[in-house]
Amino acid sequence: MDKRILGIIGSLLYILSFIPHLGLYFLIIGFIALFFAIKDISQNAAKNLFIGFLINILGYGIYIIWGIGTFGAILAYLNNPGSTFALSSVIFGILGVLGGMYILGVISSIFYKNALVELKEKTGIKYFEWAGYLILFGYLSMIFVIGVFIVIAGWAFALYGFIVYQERKALPKPSPKESR
Repeated sequence: MDKRILGIIGSLLYILSFIPHLGLYFLIIGFIALFFAIKDISQNAAKNLFIGFLINILGYGIYIIWGIGTFGAILAYLNNPGSTFALSSVIFGILGVLGGMYILGVISSIFYKNALVELKEKTGIKYFEWAGYLILFGYLSMIFVIGVFIVIAGWAFALYGFIVYQERKALPKPSPKESR
């Protein structure tokens, strides 16, 4: 499949990865499409995308595991509302989930930014660089709700970058008669 089409599909699925329940699947499929779209353009960009994706998946894992523990703490608190241990476990659980996701999200966004800036250097398309910085800024501002929209806007810039991407074709070598 064409790199451009894979990049469009991957970026679009990254945008859709914020949909609850389906987001993880969109993230995985989007990563695979993006990885194959950019690996021929830049090995370094593909490596950064891969590392960012792994850190993102680790964040999802922490979210699920710590979230289950927090749910257990909430049930314990509901069974014994006077227990300060259960209440502190609920608070610690919620803060741990949010803090872990935030820190890993920021770290993964650094790798995403590096991948997209590398794509800008290889293709000359400025939208990739804008996408990288928007994604980084969005993850940094994820504490506020606006961060989610900034990350989505960043992936939309990456999507547009792939839409306008034209693969550079090597010019044919002139024949000996034409070079005279």
